[in-house]
Amino acid sequence: MRLPEAAPIRERPMSAAEAHTIRLSLPWIERGEKPDPARLKAEIEEALAHDPGHVAALERMAEDRAGDALSLAERATAAHPEDARAWRFLARSTSDGERRIAALRKAVETDGASAEAANELAWTLLEAGRSGEALPLARRAVATEPWNAGIIDTLAGVLEDLGQCPEALALQRRAVDVLPEGVSPAARAALVERRSRLEAACGRPQPATAPAPAPAAAP
Repeated sequence: MRLPEAAPIRERPMSAAEAHTIRLSLPWIERGEKPDPARLKAEIEEALAHDPGHVAALERMAEDRAGDALSLAERATAAHPEDARAWRFLARSTSDGERRIAALRKAVETDGASAEAANELAWTLLEAGRSGEALPLARRAVATEPWNAGIIDTLAGVLEDLGQCPEALALQRRAVDVLPEGVSPAARAALVERRSRLEAACGRPQPATAPAPAPAAAP
């Protein structure tokens, strides 16, 4: 497996809005429990004071205001049309399938290096029965993050839908192999189920690894 080349490191001062983005992107978990909601609310308000269209702040706000999620996402894209995160936020917030695809296309356009944006668009196109359009996006995402089980699974699903079973099976086996420790049982089961289906369709189950021979006894 050949990993993509690392981007050069550049240093510059961080703006207040960027600092809030990092803070709001953290899990906000203390000793396994969520912190005081007032602290998170204060962080959101401070971020929005610096930038009324702050994407991470509006995403956090939408977590407790599901009914306002779409309008908050539209506010984010209006303020930051150059930010792929805003378009992905809009895609998650709309129930209109075509609008979701259009938003994800904008996310890919604004950040061509984002494996997440390419993968989300590929998966959405797959679900819409448009696997031919999804294939180059899914391949791009895997080329960018070849260690990401979920992204590999998307490409395997696209190839399965296109009838390219042997390649899909090889990828699905790889997706299961690289699943990180601690992944949810449901997520693991979904990947294993696709692997089993592909093995039944076009391949043999992988043989169990034989135990290593015992060392010879000393004379």
